[in-house]
Amino acid sequence: MVIRHVSSIATDMNKQEKKRLALFKKYSENFGLVRDALKEDLKLQKNGQFFPIPDNAYLCPICLEPFVESDIYEKDSNFLTLEDVPPKSLGGKPTLLTCKLCNNESGRSLDSHLKLGMETEQVFKGKTKFPIKARFQFGESNIGGTLNFEAEKSYEMKIANKSNPNAKEDIDNFFKNWGKESMNISFVGPNENKVRIGLLRIAYLKMLEYFGCGIYLNPNVQEIRRQISKPEESIIDKIGVFSFPIFEDKVGIHILTEPAEYSVYLVVFKTALTGYEKVNCVPFPGPTRNAMQSYENLKNLKGKFNPKFKQLVKEIDWLDNKRLFGYDFFWNYYCKHAL
Repeated sequence: MVIRHVSSIATDMNKQEKKRLALFKKYSENFGLVRDALKEDLKLQKNGQFFPIPDNAYLCPICLEPFVESDIYEKDSNFLTLEDVPPKSLGGKPTLLTCKLCNNESGRSLDSHLKLGMETEQVFKGKTKFPIKARFQFGESNIGGTLNFEAEKSYEMKIANKSNPNAKEDIDNFFKNWGKESMNISFVGPNENKVRIGLLRIAYLKMLEYFGCGIYLNPNVQEIRRQISKPEESIIDKIGVFSFPIFEDKVGIHILTEPAEYSVYLVVFKTALTGYEKVNCVPFPGPTRNAMQSYENLKNLKGKFNPKFKQLVKEIDWLDNKRLFGYDFFWNYYCKHAL
């Protein structure tokens, strides 16, 4: 274990540590202001027991484990890491911190599916020549290879025929009997539910980035966080992701204000691969007791409806005492008739 005195932080800090320190100070200060405003002795519950949260703490947004300033340094045990939102592989930049365990788990269980989903999608939408791995069935031969979009709605197959000694004969037979023989193509796609949870994770972190730590204590947000931290479990049914053309150039936080029974926050952000960019619109429940019902209503929506939206200001200063609970304020202001 590496032990360092916080007071000795000076010129020996590397670039990553400086970024982590700046984010730590920003969010821990905001959390301290939230605690002071609530005038409550906040505690964490673990295994049925409650533990006090240290002063000047930073809570990992995923597991809510408290960390102190010395935890910005890499060490053998768990520590704080830069969190790219969206993932760096999809064009994201570091905007906050998560603990190493949560960051690594996300990369293993969610981020890889998000990336695979975009890689597959861009090929079948004809957006890029980026190849995806595929299997080709010719007669008795099952052959590995790649499939990619070429041009003018055509696709190129590259077959690794060395992987099967009988492949050449079966392939030749297929083309000799063109129209009579069949060929099957299969590929490994992403786990769709994990793609949706991965997008929900990005939306949750975007909400934290926008509103600050004041969202942590809300029961609806806690439900979202539980699903993100346990992607193998089905805690929230039918996680919604929508495509509204009007948001193509309106990245940010919005509120769907009408119809009232569908009122939700909408988190709009871009994910990108080389040559392909996508706008994602992820609904996020408001803070009120019945807001989760609106969230469910929207996910079960069928047919057309005429929604009204309100885009929120680009950013709010949640280090200002008057703006600590913007998540509640904007909802109450714009969704007076929501459930």
